[in-house]
Amino acid sequence: EYTAIEGFEEIWAAQQGIAVIKKGAKMGYVNYKGQIVLPAEYDQVENYEQIWKTSSGLARAQKNGKFGFIDHNGQEVLPVEYD
Repeated sequence: EYTAIEGFEEIWAAQQGIAVIKKGAKMGYVNYKGQIVLPAEYDQVENYEQIWKTSSGLARAQKNGKFGFIDHNGQEVLPVEYD
């Protein structure tokens, strides 16, 4: 259960078995097993609901003022290095 995951200030509603997590000002993803899919080191990540509504299956992520795209496994498909 997501509420049992410790160490995060916020855990947002799950979509497709993935929830957005927040630790300090940073965001990431956790799966339904409580495993970190994307570490909470991004300034902003899209909610997974938006990913599954697109045909690309990718989410935009922001880190240090730069943007890139991640997939449903938390892998940077397009590195987070673009303005």
